[in-house]
Amino acid sequence: MILALTLVAMLLVTISKYQTNQASNNQFQTSLHFIEVVSKDLGVDKSEVYVNTSADTDGALIKVGSNFYRAMNGSQPDKYLLEKLELHQTDAIELVEVNK
Repeated sequence: MILALTLVAMLLVTISKYQTNQASNNQFQTSLHFIEVVSKDLGVDKSEVYVNTSADTDGALIKVGSNFYRAMNGSQPDKYLLEKLELHQTDAIELVEVNK
C-alpha cells in the first residue's frame, strides 16, 4: 500500500514538473515568434531585437538599434501595434542577454 502511494506521488510530481516545463517552453516559443514577427516587420535581423519580457508580449518594451517601442497585441496572433517611444536617460538601460 505504501509503495503504491509512493509511486502515485512520484507520478504526480513528474506530471507537475512536465506541465511546468511545457508552460515555460510555450512562453519562450511565443516570445521567439514575437521577435521573429517584429524583426520581419521592421526589416532587421532577429539578433537586433531586444524585448524586456519572455512572458506576455502585450505591453512589452522593445529595443531595435537606438529606437524603443511598446508592443500592443492586435486582433490576430501575428499582429502587433508598435508604438515608438522617446525615452530619456537611456544610458541607464542595461541590456542582458539570456541564452535558453
